[in-house]
Amino acid sequence: MYTKTIKREVRIFSEKNTNAGKSVVPKENIEEINCQAIDNLIAEGGSNFIRYLGWLNMLNQKNILLLSPKHHYFFDQTELETPTILILLKRLNQMENLNGFLDGISKTVGPGTSLMGHFFASGSKTDKPEVLSSIYNKLIDILDPGILKRFDSESVADLIESYGFEVTDLTMIKNSVYFLAVKK
Repeated sequence: MYTKTIKREVRIFSEKNTNAGKSVVPKENIEEINCQAIDNLIAEGGSNFIRYLGWLNMLNQKNILLLSPKHHYFFDQTELETPTILILLKRLNQMENLNGFLDGISKTVGPGTSLMGHFFASGSKTDKPEVLSSIYNKLIDILDPGILKRFDSESVADLIESYGFEVTDLTMIKNSVYFLAVKK
């Protein structure tokens, strides 16, 4: 069996790199961006998502749906079949059934739908050998699922892609990796 390993690049977000030092949201576009989803995103503490959307030039998108851990939303399947941006505000590390969530989303959304989220990256800066780290993570998952799970960008991208998405961007913003994946 042949396996192919792909090294994914994780960009580092920097205000200096956005529009040559300009604000992520240009003042002339403020009126266009006044959308309920963006307002809710700001209210729920998603300021880094605003930066990320701005960096990707996606702030003026019309069909943005927030999946918030504070509220339970029910959407008609036809609402999710049109290309949309789904923003998952809860860190992937904190989800109890990540596979079930990704399975449900992948079966519901149509091609071209974007999924955006974030996770706390454990990174490669660890003193523990990789085998011990893997055993430790599995033990933590069994003992207490409420503890923040450790993820790295490769494993998260592989997991998301296994559910029919293509990870198009990984960007580090303040100790979290933000991702953009598009349904194939």
